[in-house]
Amino acid sequence: MHPTLFRIGGFQITTYGLMLAIAFAVAASLIVRRGEREGIPGEFLQNLLVVTMVAALLGARLLHILVNFDYFLEHPAGALFSREGYVFFGGLLAGIAASIYWIRRQGQDVWKVADVIAPYLSLAQGIGRWGCFGFGCCYGRPSSLPWAVRFPRTIDPFSGLIDGAPAYLDHLSKGWIAPDDIYSLPVHPSQLYESALAWLNFLILLYLRKRGCQKGDLFLIYLLLYSIGRFLVEFTRGDPRGEILHLLSTSQVVSMGVFAVAGAFLIHRRLSRIRA
Repeated sequence: MHPTLFRIGGFQITTYGLMLAIAFAVAASLIVRRGEREGIPGEFLQNLLVVTMVAALLGARLLHILVNFDYFLEHPAGALFSREGYVFFGGLLAGIAASIYWIRRQGQDVWKVADVIAPYLSLAQGIGRWGCFGFGCCYGRPSSLPWAVRFPRTIDPFSGLIDGAPAYLDHLSKGWIAPDDIYSLPVHPSQLYESALAWLNFLILLYLRKRGCQKGDLFLIYLLLYSIGRFLVEFTRGDPRGEILHLLSTSQVVSMGVFAVAGAFLIHRRLSRIRA
């Protein structure tokens, strides 16, 4: 685990930030290349990606604040400016809303653009989750499985205080480990589970695209695949997730909603084509 790759004075390059930047750069390059092959202007796609990225970051942070609203009321600055604290579903929904607005404003086809983006969005997720693993956020529940991982205690070089990893701090606060322990309990590598599912989704979407899909179907299938995978991975997560009726996490409830909406759209579109 390497949450901080290097420091220059007070400036630091984190694994999470670097992997997020790599994920965006790789996905953006492939989206523009694919879009131009399908007749979509590259400049339009570049602008769209910037708009979507900004909206996604804001949405991901906002949903994290809503899920952890009590913490936000007690530590508003920490919740707003923490290096962690992004919920992908918040970013996804905000990104979709901003994208639809921008695409329509530029007179482009929403479904066509969405299909271009879908596979590479999965690819970006697969890369980005390695940043979560490197930083230690989005960690799993305690596990005795042979591939369970232990996150270390880290020390801030400026203050000399313990500042992570998040799993270590969580277990310490709950009394599951002693103050002189240097590792957390073994936990599920939930970040890697989700990364593996994202890569699998990427390959499935490429296969379906090669076989040929009706316009718009590829993006809807992406939403179905991601919501199923996220729903399942949530059962292994150990970080604060927000709870609905003490049964499901916030992300699981959102997963169910996204699955239902995407499935309904997909069925409706296919029935409409059959009737036509």
